[in-house]
Amino acid sequence: MALDGKRAAFYSLLQSHDVLVRLLDRELQDAPDGIPLDWYDVLIKLWLAPGSELRMSELAEQVLLSRSWITRRIIQLEDAGLVARRPSTGDDRRGVIASLTCHGREVFARLDTSHGDSIRRHFSDLVSDEEAATIRTVLERITAIGKQSLAAEGQSAESSVDRAS
Repeated sequence: MALDGKRAAFYSLLQSHDVLVRLLDRELQDAPDGIPLDWYDVLIKLWLAPGSELRMSELAEQVLLSRSWITRRIIQLEDAGLVARRPSTGDDRRGVIASLTCHGREVFARLDTSHGDSIRRHFSDLVSDEEAATIRTVLERITAIGKQSLAAEGQSAESSVDRAS
């Protein structure tokens, strides 16, 4: 049975995602300060956040890879000296804040350069500017409509979070 063009495109998207994640993960781990891609996903969210820190609940909603087990991931990053945790001092003192350490900032800056090279090699160099714009437009539309559907169903638009964390 042959797939129609749109369904074939969907499966191609899934296959390319799988290959890209595996390639990028391998290359990040092979770098001098090597870390797994799911650690990098957490570090970039903290890097981009104001003051390089986020509440754990916000971080769990923002990461793209491995949303479950976020607490375990933060503990691993903390053990590696890349992240620190502290109680929230805001209105809700039950929360926990995760922040990049000085060492975490240094490691991230070095890895971001090599990771950028990997992204160029495995994605950016393979698509034209017009194709990139089309890919972005289509994927942003799919994401927005998907988040609306999840919200209408009463689910988190970002994903489920490990409740045991």
